[in-house]
Amino acid sequence: MPIRHLEERALDKYFDSIRHLPLLTAEEERMYGHLWQDERNPEGLRGLVEGNLRFVVKEARKFEGMGLDLLDLISEGNLGLIEAAKRFDPLRENKFLTYASWWVRQAIFHALAEHGSKIRLPQKVAGHLVQLNRITNRLGQELGHRPTVQEIAEHSHFTVEDVERLQLLHQTTSTVSTEQGMGETDLTVGDSLEQEVEPSAMRTLDHESFLFQMEASLATLSEKERKILGMHFGLHGIEPMTLEQIGRAFEPPISRERVRQIEERAFQKIRERRREVLGQFLRGDVP
Repeated sequence: MPIRHLEERALDKYFDSIRHLPLLTAEEERMYGHLWQDERNPEGLRGLVEGNLRFVVKEARKFEGMGLDLLDLISEGNLGLIEAAKRFDPLRENKFLTYASWWVRQAIFHALAEHGSKIRLPQKVAGHLVQLNRITNRLGQELGHRPTVQEIAEHSHFTVEDVERLQLLHQTTSTVSTEQGMGETDLTVGDSLEQEVEPSAMRTLDHESFLFQMEASLATLSEKERKILGMHFGLHGIEPMTLEQIGRAFEPPISRERVRQIEERAFQKIRERRREVLGQFLRGDVP
């Protein structure tokens, strides 16, 4: 059976499994939150997650066609949902989804940044590309034709020059998935290249969570796979290297294509690990 059909069947099966899960009231959210935070009862965590799985599907659909299959997007979003459920404070007045939506989107953004593109962009630049893509699609539906640069500028906070630069940047990327980034901003493209002097608390928390997940993922790889990913992406403070440079660093040297194959195998292992983490949770073994 073609892979595409298998993916569609897997999606249909998943949708059927969550279709009838009840939505939670604010009182039920607090109840489940207290079960987990006060008693570390896995039923509390399960209740918070299962009651919001349909929200993850809704969010994941927004990023279809941007470099990852819908099933992968849902899996990544679900991992973010689980993380949010673990951290949810039932004593606060906020609804769970107000808090969880951020974690779900961060998980999807990270997955797209890691796997969805051959070219890595600064997060704010990628965020501008997300906005440009959405504005272009919306205007195309409203106007009945592909909007011009001028029309996009008139219906957004971008200048004509900004739109032209972003469109050129889009054309140089390997896939639309490079349009993913973190949140929205009103800064110009030039401003977005600047470093933040002091990261926000949420950005710091996000970074720490990402580092933890990265280290856990790397631990599942072979020594050669870890070495290749570390050299290619500049992990642990080293300068990023090209695939050709990495191949020459081995003794005996290996080809650029062989390096690419090993790297792709490593990414597949990481994706399988994330699915396994989610599977453990759904089976009742809270990771």
